[in-house]
Amino acid sequence: MFAFARSLACFACFAAGTAWASPDAENPAQQILDAEAAELAAWEAHDIEAIMNAYAPDAIVMPGGAVIENREALRALFVDFLKDPGFTLRFRSDPPLLADSAEIGVTVGTYVVTFTGPDNGAVVSRRGHHLMTWRRQGDGQWRIVRQMTVHDRAQ
Repeated sequence: MFAFARSLACFACFAAGTAWASPDAENPAQQILDAEAAELAAWEAHDIEAIMNAYAPDAIVMPGGAVIENREALRALFVDFLKDPGFTLRFRSDPPLLADSAEIGVTVGTYVVTFTGPDNGAVVSRRGHHLMTWRRQGDGQWRIVRQMTVHDRAQ
C-alpha cells in the first residue's frame, strides 16, 4: 500500500511539474531526477558552469536536427541561449528507465522553451520532447551523455 501511495504521490508531483524528493537518496532513478533538477535550476540561474556540469565530457547533443559533438561548441550554444533576454527553459521527465547495471539511465519528457524570435523580436514559445541518456561518472555523479530534443509539430 505504501509503495502505491508513494507512486501516486510521485506521479502527482511530476504531473504538476514539481520535483519530488525521494526518502531513498541511494536510488539511482532518484539520483538522475535530482541531477536533472539541478540542471534545470542552473538554467533558471543562467549558470553556464553548472549547466555544463550536467553534461559528460563526451556528451553528444542533438537539438532540433543538429548534432553537437564538441564541448566548446555546446558551451557556445548554451551561452548564446543565455544571452537572449527572452530565453526561459522548463522541462520535466518521466521516471528514468535504468539499465540492469544501474550505470546508465534514460529519461523522456517534455519541455517549453521561450526565446526572442529572429523575425520581429517577439518572444516565441516552443513545446517539445526530449530524450536524455545519463551515465554515472567515475566521481559518482550522473551526467548527460546523449540528448535529443524535438519541437512538437503543431506550433
